[in-house]
Amino acid sequence: MGEVVEGEWPHLRAVVASLDPLGLDSVFDRLPSLAGNERTRWVLEKLRRAVSSVSYDADLAVLHAVLRDVGMLAATIRCNGVEPTIALPELGPALVRLGIRTAHVPRDTILHYSVFNPSGERRRRFSDDRQEDSLIDAITVGADSVVAAIRALSGAARMDFASAEFLKRCNVAERNLSHFVSAMAGVARSVTPDFFAYKLRPHWEQMLVAGTQYDGPGPVQLPIYVVDQWAWAANCTDETYLAYADHNMSYTLEEFRRPFIEEREDCSLVSAYCRWSASPTEPPAVRRRAREALLGIMNCLVRFRRIHRAFAFRAYDIRRSRDPEAVGSSGYGPEVLQVILRLTEHARTELLASDPMSHLPMK
Repeated sequence: MGEVVEGEWPHLRAVVASLDPLGLDSVFDRLPSLAGNERTRWVLEKLRRAVSSVSYDADLAVLHAVLRDVGMLAATIRCNGVEPTIALPELGPALVRLGIRTAHVPRDTILHYSVFNPSGERRRRFSDDRQEDSLIDAITVGADSVVAAIRALSGAARMDFASAEFLKRCNVAERNLSHFVSAMAGVARSVTPDFFAYKLRPHWEQMLVAGTQYDGPGPVQLPIYVVDQWAWAANCTDETYLAYADHNMSYTLEEFRRPFIEEREDCSLVSAYCRWSASPTEPPAVRRRAREALLGIMNCLVRFRRIHRAFAFRAYDIRRSRDPEAVGSSGYGPEVLQVILRLTEHARTELLASDPMSHLPMK
């Protein structure tokens, strides 16, 4: 279990942000200054021209840059209450073709908004508020850190828990997950719930494509569920978590979806460690080192889930003061985050209880 085959990510990460295949840099430079019906009419005309110029035989990185820019323009229209694929009928077939060519959902996701988004003057934004830059920067760091943790843990379940290589892999994963947690904590400090709820979240509404509603970008689409699965959730049976993770993982790259889908029934690292330590052939000190390495990963996951839950509830308390039925960009309310936190904490408790002779701190 637990191995990622090197796919398109390194190439896409290095190239997509540098591309402007539809010549839209100047459009995105002006976009934040427009508002209301003027903005909708202007963006619709720019989107019409962009869709007519798409080359579907282009390199994968170019197609993702197209998906990024077409998706953000369509999201701008959707924000103003207009269904883009109805206002522009040729948009739907274009998105479907892009989805087929990229083996991806037929719209932009959080990776397009963050790591595939240019920095500096070429950055694509919905607003001119620095809080949006802070959010994009944090999600970019978070995405890179999660992918690095996935790489570190790839194949770890087949290693000897007592081996130096296993400990090294866990430590690298913990270090990267700590960067991820710090980035998400930075969002909570630099992005107000009001800004997120009223200025940004409306751009992430679902969009109709070929008869199906597809989610807008959201941080929940980061492939953290691969780390969850390998660390503790491989044999999870909670229907809420499984449905939520399945749904959000459908919005990431195929190389991250593949191990998540194919290894569902395998044993997690926490469960495997508990079995290994129950009939030990190694001395207590060796078992404790392995457990401490795993605990570092679990502590990071718990901290992230606590930060995410707290921010989401603050933002949705604000949104629900106007719309009691408001949900996240994934179609779920923030209540699901409490379920995931509870499951993650339970797995950490299981790990801590695996060797009653040793007590390590919970964080």
